[in-house]
Amino acid sequence: MKNKTAALSALSVCISLALNGQAFAQTPPPAAIAPAENLECPVDLSLLSGEEQAALAEQCQATEQPPEETQAAQASELPGWMTDQTTLLAGGGAAALAATIAIAAGGSSGGGGSGGDRNEGGDNGGNGGGGNGYEGWKIGNRLEGDNRENILADNTYAGKGEIGNLVTGNNTNNTLQGNTNVTEGGKGTVVDGNNTTTTNEGEITVSGEGSVGLEVNGNNATVTNNGNSDITGGGTGVSVNGDNASVSNSGDTSVSGEGSTGIAITGDNSNV
Repeated sequence: MKNKTAALSALSVCISLALNGQAFAQTPPPAAIAPAENLECPVDLSLLSGEEQAALAEQCQATEQPPEETQAAQASELPGWMTDQTTLLAGGGAAALAATIAIAAGGSSGGGGSGGDRNEGGDNGGNGGGGNGYEGWKIGNRLEGDNRENILADNTYAGKGEIGNLVTGNNTNNTLQGNTNVTEGGKGTVVDGNNTTTTNEGEITVSGEGSVGLEVNGNNATVTNNGNSDITGGGTGVSVNGDNASVSNSGDTSVSGEGSTGIAITGDNSNV
């Protein structure tokens, strides 16, 4: 897979982390001014009378935009469910909200972009079954088989070197009903296989670098998160690796700490 980073302006939403200080949207360039005009604009247009402002050249009038208008313009490009994330808006407006979803990959992203979440091309995930690189992990609950419906009703806990639930198989339909709590680089639930559907109904709490609440590996995955998420310390709430993924989030998401991500998507043609 060719590795490309999707631009935020192309996705109509920030994909890079606002926590790392990158801008949410590209600012339109000021109108060009011919060198011969040598135009000087007032620093603060609000100090001028209405007649004085009207007499200014168009270039001067276009140079200022109130910060709140700029923020509102950015937020208007986000999907509705993202602008409802009041916790993130309170933390810094649209730029902070962008930390919810990171998308990095070639191809295109539909549905208006994605919300703290990184799409990075590379491995698209494996098919169901063995040999997927989980041999070194301590697995609490293992479910295997194609074309299965799996309901995980219990709460899930995972720490260093642990996977709470490992689901392998193609064409599986998976529902997580319990809450998930992950620390120290562990993984709450891993779903591995193509053409899978995974729905999370419980709360996701993730802390620590490398920690992942829900990881889905494989092409043509459909992932729905209806639970609230609290992500800190460099963790990731939901990680989706594969082409043609469809991801939706209706729960409230709080993201804090360097490297923390609400939803991370790796693959081409994602739809968020």
